[in-house]
Amino acid sequence: MLNEVIANCYQIVEKIGEGGMGEVFRGVDINLDRDVAIKVMRTELARRPEILQRFRKEAVVLAKLNHSNIATLYNFVHDGNNYYMVMEFAPGQTLDVLIADCVGGLPWRYALELFMDALRAIDHAHKQGIIHRDIKPANMMVSERDTLKVLDFGIARVLGESGFTKAGIVVGTTKYMSPEQILGRSIDTRSDIYALGIVLYKMLTGHVPFEGLGEFELMKAQVEERAVPVREIIPDLPEAVDEAIMRSLEKAPEDRFQRASEFIAALVPILRDDVADWELHRRGSRDQDSGPRAPRQRGGQKRPVVVTDGNLAHKQAEMPTSSSRSGLMDDAFQIPPGQA
Repeated sequence: MLNEVIANCYQIVEKIGEGGMGEVFRGVDINLDRDVAIKVMRTELARRPEILQRFRKEAVVLAKLNHSNIATLYNFVHDGNNYYMVMEFAPGQTLDVLIADCVGGLPWRYALELFMDALRAIDHAHKQGIIHRDIKPANMMVSERDTLKVLDFGIARVLGESGFTKAGIVVGTTKYMSPEQILGRSIDTRSDIYALGIVLYKMLTGHVPFEGLGEFELMKAQVEERAVPVREIIPDLPEAVDEAIMRSLEKAPEDRFQRASEFIAALVPILRDDVADWELHRRGSRDQDSGPRAPRQRGGQKRPVVVTDGNLAHKQAEMPTSSSRSGLMDDAFQIPPGQA
């Protein structure tokens, strides 16, 4: 398939990902001379009407979303026996790779800045009546400029739709799955809030709240067990951040943030106050050195230096540029026979 030209518009350059429904390639828009991501549905699956409907549904969902922190859909193409989605190409590395490359978790200021991008993206989706249902670090891409984009709305659901997925069908990734998802109950935007809380937990600590368990034990823990507060792992984390995470991880949906905008509102003051404190520190005082903050260390591992520029935290040390596209396909999704 390499170098193949689709619909006289898009040339496939290299394979960058693979999942249950097909493959993802980096390509070039010949007419506009720009890189694109091309998601190709497996030919054998395209013959199954219910799965083809799922693929088309993903394109319809993506077409409703227009946000700087969400990969944009450019086109949906039927060429010969194949179906393609042409999307914005988001260079960089997935968030799970970034976390793995920083032992013990990301510096909390940097983590919060990236996480705010994810929150804004999901808030936009929710306002369009769309829930993601498979939020996880592998479905988030971080650019070299530290901008995060949310990918793969492949199992997203449009609120209020009927017949999209039957009750009792479990979709998603268990480590990030809300209790109501695991129990096969009706879900809404608050299920995404739970998953976002686990993402932030992992960004800060390097691991999810419930890890090293078998599938059944993991599902049971998501439904019944309370996560260890992050401040027990990172004592210097602001208490308000820990409180926001723990609220997002409440077992009952009504006890969580009800909207992503509420999660944002809880975190914005923390970053604003921290930047203000740092600016005072940077200007210097009579009894303090005016230089930048020292690198935070934990567990004997030096974490990347973080400095501030305006109200945005940036890494001073260059992050690895390795690339992973494991989140580009919804490989966690299994479509039951006859379901659309």
